[in-house]
Amino acid sequence: MARYAQAGSRSTPPDQPARSRAGARNQSPSAEPHRAIHADPMNETNVIRFGIFAAALGTMLIWEWIAPFRGSPERKWIRLRRHISLMAINFLALRALSGGGAYAIALLAEAHHWGLMAAVAWPEWLRVALGLALMDFAIYAQHVIFHKVPLLWCLHKVHHSDVDFDTTTAIRF
Repeated sequence: MARYAQAGSRSTPPDQPARSRAGARNQSPSAEPHRAIHADPMNETNVIRFGIFAAALGTMLIWEWIAPFRGSPERKWIRLRRHISLMAINFLALRALSGGGAYAIALLAEAHHWGLMAAVAWPEWLRVALGLALMDFAIYAQHVIFHKVPLLWCLHKVHHSDVDFDTTTAIRF
């Protein structure tokens, strides 16, 4: 490293990006190609996320079919179709109504390397574990807010109005 610390040169090897105290790259946001994680619905990240969701839902549905806790008053496939349709309609409505605010903030944070994960050089396994824990906490906090705010409760109570609790209740939003 000492050989790179000459007057007027970088203090890191040429093949490594320079980092500031916060861990962000020392370059303008426009110098780096702009990646939009959610712009393309079929990008690798979204395909993996949907695959994990589908695998978890499928596993729970199979488990419930093999060893049901109790019988259902209606056929499972009718419930599944109804709840998946409800989830899809609500997903599309949420996308349309959100106006892209959270998406725009996420893109801005990514472009400027803001945030805890960009500021600290932790091992990848710790970053993944911490990211999952923080995401789970954020979803829990969102759920609590949906219960506390009357307008949000009006939208959220459909999730709690299911008379037959099963795997499909989780996707009923």
